[in-house]
Amino acid sequence: MPDGFRPYLRIRAACPQVPVNDELRARMQVVMAKRYNAQTKALDMSSFHTDPDFKGIFCGLFRSPIMAAAVEIMEKNIPDLVALNLNNNNISSMEAFKNAHTRLPNLRILYLADNRIPTATHLISLRPVPLVELVLKNNGLCSRFKDHSHYVREIQRKFPKLRKLDGEELTPMIQFDVGEEATALPPAKASFLCDPNGTDIIRQFLEQYFLIFDSDNRQPLLDAYHDQAMLSLMVPPASQVGRLEKYWRYNRDLRRQNVDDNTKFRNLRVGRLAVVSMLAELPKTKHFPRSFTVDLTLFTPKMIVFTVAGMFKEFDQGSEELRYFQRQYIIVPAGSGFCIRNEMVLITIAMQPQIRFFKKTIEPSNAPQQINHEAAGLSNSLQNRLSINQPSTSTVAAATLQPAQVGIDESTKIQMVQALCAQSNMNIEWSKKCLEETNWDYNHAAFVFDKLHKENKIPPEAFIK
Repeated sequence: MPDGFRPYLRIRAACPQVPVNDELRARMQVVMAKRYNAQTKALDMSSFHTDPDFKGIFCGLFRSPIMAAAVEIMEKNIPDLVALNLNNNNISSMEAFKNAHTRLPNLRILYLADNRIPTATHLISLRPVPLVELVLKNNGLCSRFKDHSHYVREIQRKFPKLRKLDGEELTPMIQFDVGEEATALPPAKASFLCDPNGTDIIRQFLEQYFLIFDSDNRQPLLDAYHDQAMLSLMVPPASQVGRLEKYWRYNRDLRRQNVDDNTKFRNLRVGRLAVVSMLAELPKTKHFPRSFTVDLTLFTPKMIVFTVAGMFKEFDQGSEELRYFQRQYIIVPAGSGFCIRNEMVLITIAMQPQIRFFKKTIEPSNAPQQINHEAAGLSNSLQNRLSINQPSTSTVAAATLQPAQVGIDESTKIQMVQALCAQSNMNIEWSKKCLEETNWDYNHAAFVFDKLHKENKIPPEAFIK
């Protein structure tokens, strides 16, 4: 170096990070078509990354996104695939083959020799596939068994229909004489309703609630919550789904907190103002009702308990992320209607099967949903605590829309002033003045305070109590 110092180069071994885009998928499809034998319905993908057609592109099947793309191509173009050769691809995980028994229903022969599958547990995703022939030699899992018979017995236990392992014929396992039809699970249903009378109420609630939640102003949700409502939000560990930055500071996962940790109390929102204030801080969203599944588990005149799960898009700084959510509600009577007494929210990333379902079934939107005049009418019906008719002693009546309250009542204004006073450290007089000048829009008032406070435009007397 000109300054007399010796340069040091640090090299880290890593494979090239190739994005899984349309160009790569097209190239993969060409190579797979070349390697497919239509007569035997067999696909040879051994040493896939060394194919000459991948010149200038590293297409390693040991990368989960590339393997998932390969399985998707098989599902679309060769669903009648019988035999698949994945030898010598450095594969260590078979997670991409989850639900392969439905996506590739005819798959019976699988070669996985000369890979890096460490344990038999890593084959769990393949367990529902009725394989009759399997090759696993030269994988790490083979050396984990005390002898060959133990290895054969363990693999055969995971795949009862297996007739050939590593080229050797197997003795059929002794099993109970039970037909396949006796072990078939009942078909999954999108929703469960413990009482059909709850159908209209739940449907109307979801329409109204998420219409406002997806709008630019979530403040009307104040009238949907009980005065002592409680809400908690949880996200999975970052090691499993990656760090969900925008939700992490609200996370109330009790498994990750110490007994004396105050976080579990701090992240439990109590009171409708605290609840809606937190909801207003979350990113803008657009939920897709066609992806919703609903379970109504309790339906009485005094309490309704149900869970809704589905997908939504998160909009933040021009980017769009597909997320999966699950929200459990406890609704109780309040006045002439109902309100939310308790809510638990789970947010995580969308898994590959959910993304495929979204792309196939739901038309994605490129912009957040905006409230129009029709939506405004529905939002009014959500105000005044959802405005659903109170149930009788025998059954719960169908939901009807009620006129909304005009403006914000004095008790709510007092709560808003107290909350802004605690958040901003201003005195009550200036907190009330800030809210009045922003037309009692709490989120806008907090935004204006932060902006003026950073610019040092708030006088000192505002902080004298």
